[in-house]
Amino acid sequence: MGIDAYSQNENNREKRDEYIKKLEEEFNMKDIVNYFPFPMNTVFGFNSIMIDNEKAEIDQRRAYIDAQNPVIAMAIYWDSLWQQAMITVTHAQLDIVERAFRAKHGDELGDDLKALLKVLKSEEANDSMFQAFYGSVPDIINIGNPMLVGNVVAKSEEEVVEGDFKQAVDDLLKDVFKKDEEE
Repeated sequence: MGIDAYSQNENNREKRDEYIKKLEEEFNMKDIVNYFPFPMNTVFGFNSIMIDNEKAEIDQRRAYIDAQNPVIAMAIYWDSLWQQAMITVTHAQLDIVERAFRAKHGDELGDDLKALLKVLKSEEANDSMFQAFYGSVPDIINIGNPMLVGNVVAKSEEEVVEGDFKQAVDDLLKDVFKKDEEE
């Protein structure tokens, strides 16, 4: 599940709009906010405090988010934290490579290695890292009644032989409800 067409990144806004249009028109999907009796967003604030006891320093950061409720706001905040952690870990690993090279070869770090480390810490490299991460995330995760989840049959759009994908899903739903009525 790569994030290329799904992210709200400025570079992908047009792809994302096309993707949303396809979901709405071809798959008859609606934004989840339409399923709430009172579809609203409100602004929630964050005050994040990190204390470094060794340095006796406090790092305080404030932010806000537009969300439906505090649970969603907190989930988005945690998502931000793990993304920051991934970037921090990656940059720390690159710093270790640089220190190891300097320890072996002295302070004169070659221009090629300097350039490589700069590229690996760039915004493009960070984007590629997240593309790779999201690309490894499952496209579908079913959670629910074990009897239903255990009987899920998955097919790609190309595997659906007759009709289009939406029609196949509609036929499946009709079949499920027909069996339910017969019982």
